[in-house]
Amino acid sequence: MKPATLRAWSKVHTWSSLICTLFLLMLALTGLPLVIHARDADRDIADILEKEAGKGPFPAILHCYASGAELAARGLALGCYVSFSGILTFRNARDLQAIAATIPMDRLLVET
Repeated sequence: MKPATLRAWSKVHTWSSLICTLFLLMLALTGLPLVIHARDADRDIADILEKEAGKGPFPAILHCYASGAELAARGLALGCYVSFSGILTFRNARDLQAIAATIPMDRLLVET
């Protein structure tokens, strides 16, 4: 990654983390669940969720899930729900289907 690109990514990453943390604070006040659509940020999202869960539990949904097994496992450990869209039915979604098979039924949601 070029230095200028790295600096720009770092600024975006910092703002994204800050915004996520602010959302969690607002959700704590309202009791509403956090709905997360992860894209190319599995580790960052899991790290933020774990950090914030240390301050107290909160409801969360990993929405339109198409990420890896690690984020699903870390989210489940925090009590998150995992929601799958129609992508799960695609023939080339074998990895995603394998992840879905590991989700407990009481944490599994299906989207249309």
